[in-house]
Amino acid sequence: RRGSGRGTEPPSVSLSSLDEWRECPYRHWCRNNIRLPGHDRKLYDPLKAGSLLHLLWERCWQGYLSSGA
Repeated sequence: RRGSGRGTEPPSVSLSSLDEWRECPYRHWCRNNIRLPGHDRKLYDPLKAGSLLHLLWERCWQGYLSSGA
């Protein structure tokens, strides 16, 4: 049960909520204050996105280095 923060009772906070806030205060605010749903893992895979970015940077640097600049 969450406290309302009104009156004499302090609001209650879960440890997982504090961990989420520590990780990313903006994401915590979006989820808990304006109640935005989380992203769909089927549409975005962080591992694939990271691999794609690494490949992109590798190709950019290869092009830059081979141009003799």
